[in-house]
Amino acid sequence: MINLIHLINFGPHKDLKLELSPRVNVIVGENDTGKTSIFRALDWVINNNPSGANFLNNDCNEKEVFSVTVETPEATTTRERSKTKNEYCLSTEKDLLTNFGTGVPEKVAKILKFSDINFQYQMDAPFLLLSTSGEVSRYLNKTIDLDAIDIAFENIGKMKRNANKNFKKTDEDLKKIEKELLEYKDLDSFEKQYNSIIELQEACSEIEFNLDTITALLPKLSSIEAEIDLTNKIIKKEKEVNEILELSNENDERYSNILALDCLMENLENLQEKINDIDLIVQKESEIKEIINEIKLAEESFQRLTKSTFLLEKIDTLVDEIRKTSVLLNKEKDIVELERLAKEEAKEEADIEILTSLLNEIQVLEDEIKEGTKSMKSDDIAYKKLMRGKCPLCEQEIKK
Repeated sequence: MINLIHLINFGPHKDLKLELSPRVNVIVGENDTGKTSIFRALDWVINNNPSGANFLNNDCNEKEVFSVTVETPEATTTRERSKTKNEYCLSTEKDLLTNFGTGVPEKVAKILKFSDINFQYQMDAPFLLLSTSGEVSRYLNKTIDLDAIDIAFENIGKMKRNANKNFKKTDEDLKKIEKELLEYKDLDSFEKQYNSIIELQEACSEIEFNLDTITALLPKLSSIEAEIDLTNKIIKKEKEVNEILELSNENDERYSNILALDCLMENLENLQEKINDIDLIVQKESEIKEIINEIKLAEESFQRLTKSTFLLEKIDTLVDEIRKTSVLLNKEKDIVELERLAKEEAKEEADIEILTSLLNEIQVLEDEIKEGTKSMKSDDIAYKKLMRGKCPLCEQEIKK
């Protein structure tokens, strides 16, 4: 059902808007006022009939656009046309509909749901009265969509005929292929032979590769043979070289032993010198003991002398007093005797000093003798360890 028709620059109508009733609508007017243009505009929007761009208002510029809008409960459909533009606009679609050819876009046809049956012009014959039975049946089939069933049956018949043709053709092709397969019944044996041939070709290619590598290595073979001969000679000489190396190692060991013996001999000479020194010290030990005894006696006398030093001091004082009183006493002989005693006392003091220095030297000698005996014992132990009880020159056992 159409609710509104709006024409802009279409035919004699500059801007016409018609609101239609849901029942019957009658358009009344004088001749050439544009009643037929309204139906033509509807037919132009709904069926794209008549086609072309000759509906522009005479008062408009050629570049202007003419349009027809049809409003239905489902949507509003507008078609615009000019020399450069031809498009539909649906209120339910964002994009414009173009490039639809001589028909109508499918979306527009679904919304408007009109066809050429719904249009009857002024000069047309009465509807279906003068039509043949075939035309009437076609109109009725189109009205209730029976023609879709006929078209479906017709398409099914075509598909069946095409399927039968394809089946026959496929059957014939299958028979041809079976005949051809009989010709290739020995294909399995051929395949085995082909595989064996491929394996042989691969083996041949591998052999050729090996031959190429051998031919490339042949020039190097002579140099390798020369190197082998040289290596064999070296191997033959290896025993001699090993013997020489063994002799060299033995000589090195002997040389190291000789060096060790030289060191031992030096140590022995040093030990011998020390032993000689110790023998001299041992020889003088008795003299030293006598000296020590004399020193001890001197110490005892020194102690006695230290006791007498006090008496000497008293004697000195007495001598002074005696000298002072010698004139009175006239005892010169006693004075001379006292002087002699004083001189002897002084001599004894000098002897005591000499004895004390000798005692110090004897103490140092005793310390040196102790150290010498210790080093002699350690050297004797080291000597025995090095010699292992035998002389390195004559290999005789060393006497203890």
